[in-house]
Amino acid sequence: MKALVLSGGGSLGSYEMGAIKALLEEGERFSLVTGTSIGALIASMLASGQFDKCLSLWESIDIDDVMKNGFSLSRDFFEEARSVQTGKILAFAKSYISHRGADIQPFKDLMDRTIDYAAISSSATKIGIVVTSYPSLKEVDLTLNGLDSEDIRDYLLATSACFPLFPVHSFKGRKYVDGGFTNNLPIDLAIKMGASDIVAISLPAIPKVPQNVELTRLPFVRLIAPRHDIGTIMDFSRKRLGENMLLGYLDARKSYKRNRGYDYYFLIKEGDYSLSERFSYALFKKEPTSIDAVNRSLGLEEGKRHAAMEYFVSTLELAAKALNVPPLKEYGIREMEYLIHTGLEESVPPGEDGSSFKEKRLSPKSLKKFLFAAYGAKRHRKKSLFHKDLLKNSPEANALIALLGIIFRQKID
Repeated sequence: MKALVLSGGGSLGSYEMGAIKALLEEGERFSLVTGTSIGALIASMLASGQFDKCLSLWESIDIDDVMKNGFSLSRDFFEEARSVQTGKILAFAKSYISHRGADIQPFKDLMDRTIDYAAISSSATKIGIVVTSYPSLKEVDLTLNGLDSEDIRDYLLATSACFPLFPVHSFKGRKYVDGGFTNNLPIDLAIKMGASDIVAISLPAIPKVPQNVELTRLPFVRLIAPRHDIGTIMDFSRKRLGENMLLGYLDARKSYKRNRGYDYYFLIKEGDYSLSERFSYALFKKEPTSIDAVNRSLGLEEGKRHAAMEYFVSTLELAAKALNVPPLKEYGIREMEYLIHTGLEESVPPGEDGSSFKEKRLSPKSLKKFLFAAYGAKRHRKKSLFHKDLLKNSPEANALIALLGIIFRQKID
């Protein structure tokens, strides 16, 4: 049985939405879903045929749809808080005290307007969610299929009760808080419910690493997780939500090998492999025994055989980061080469001829300066006048020089 497992994480659920969009494009369909907190809400809507409605919600939601008098909590909160009116902060504080948590009536109203609880109850897809009993903080696993609509509503509110920001949720004489307190990525619940093939989307929420992280390494689990920063669990700014949805989409495509790369996303064409082979030969022909040092410097696993394309892509990314090429896009190899070449051509002073870089070792801060010097030497057809120890101490410098050689030959071609 194929299952989708979704992590809790508040506004980080936007990443899951983008990833699911890519999964559906891949033709994936699931007989079982499990989730915690926002993951439980998204999973329930997906399983009951309401994904398009859920997607529309994420494309328009803001903090006022979640709590009364609320404001987004980004990583720059303390800086941004200066622009929040004092009256709004006081209103939130007063409401928080009276409700023993944020006033989430807007969130309840949004759920009632958007979610078809009866469709969840009658769904042919199994739906499992996690809540946490309070104050015992014990995990409670639930199946929503066949439950009354009111009970489904209450359990979805319970799994989303991000205490202490949200109040404890009480119903039928019991109290619950967010399922993330006990099991934020319920892969084990999916297995108990019969899953033998699992796609799991993990979010760096609270906790940042899921409780049963070892389950993500099971051979029948495909893990999708962000490599880039996706913000905080209460950042509902439109820019952040849009970026997270795009990142989720790109990362999911990467997990199906639709794109390649590490921090970037490359669409590889057949002709690109000959470029990568030329690059790797240029990189290793002088010192073929330097392979372990090169692996370390480019962030590749040591003691493992890597394809030429991995060295090529890693070096492209190194140059792209130094030149601040934005990562949130699928790039062709030739397109990235062009962006690097253009970025250098527009930035390097005409008089730069490779004689100004005197450092013995590359650092993240000196990477751009090194690129400028190496590019200047290539442009003036001069030999780079670097410190004699640089290329020995910094294998990535050799990789960047080899990359520039490929780029210049491409321009000549």
